[in-house]
Amino acid sequence: MPVVPSLRPEPNRVVVVSADAEDARALASELGADGHAVETRASAAEAAAIVGAGGVDVLVVDVGPAAALSEAVMLLKRVAGDDLVPVVACAARGDAPARVAALLAGADEHLGRPVERRELLDAVARQASARAAHRALVQAQAALERALGVDATTGCLSPRAIRERLEADFARAEARHEPLACAIVDVDHLKLANDAGGREAGDRILFGVAQVVQKSLRDTDSVGRYGGDELLVLLPGAHFAGASRAATRIFRDVVARLREFPGRPALSVSMGVALFPTREVRTAGELVLAAHGALDKAKRDGGAELCVLQQEGLWYTRRGDEKRPAS
Repeated sequence: MPVVPSLRPEPNRVVVVSADAEDARALASELGADGHAVETRASAAEAAAIVGAGGVDVLVVDVGPAAALSEAVMLLKRVAGDDLVPVVACAARGDAPARVAALLAGADEHLGRPVERRELLDAVARQASARAAHRALVQAQAALERALGVDATTGCLSPRAIRERLEADFARAEARHEPLACAIVDVDHLKLANDAGGREAGDRILFGVAQVVQKSLRDTDSVGRYGGDELLVLLPGAHFAGASRAATRIFRDVVARLREFPGRPALSVSMGVALFPTREVRTAGELVLAAHGALDKAKRDGGAELCVLQQEGLWYTRRGDEKRPAS
């Protein structure tokens, strides 16, 4: 007789964080009886190692006074990053400062201690459902990006699509003996903006920058997300002078757009540009590496700089609105 696979969903993986072993066992017992796969850890640092490895659905955090609870929530949220693992924070009933501190630190829900069974099970079920919905949304978004070749965050080409465009543009330039310029755009201090305002704040900035870059390009040019938060710009047919003018225009327009975003430190942009054909560039990969080298030089100079590789050891740079000679 054939074996019929079980249709029962996988249990949610819940990690209980509590320095009190008795409290941890009690919470784990209630959650385990409700069908969850439960682990306990004595500190946020121990739990962070599990969260960093992935696969955690909900965190239940009960680590004491307001300051400790807030620090624990911030640590776990920071380690989870884009994975968005929900945190249910527990503190004494009537301890308003602890509740506010936990929620401000990023907790998704708060329970009063002693924790009532029904409240605990309902909170974990809600947060597990929210995480499952988020995971489904991310998967659907990734499938859409693959189908359309568009990056959902920036509205420009996806990493896969811009790599394919790079290979095609390079092959065409090589076959026709035509020039091709490549630029990498990177917002300085974007991680600090993410830390201060959440990933959504950083995504808004990246979207704004990508839109400005797109408006600055010709119909034959392309821009796409290229690993992390970098944008890759392709300028077919652009010699050194044309590439420098186009890059300067993009640099100037992005600088103006970034001034519209509040916050400290003030946002700035660095750009690296490289060209084909040159002595250093013989393949599409070497073109991107050369552009990265120019970007690295701009970063070493303190950021907020456009750097164009002319040839080995020679650079054209522009910082803000001030033009500087090649060095």
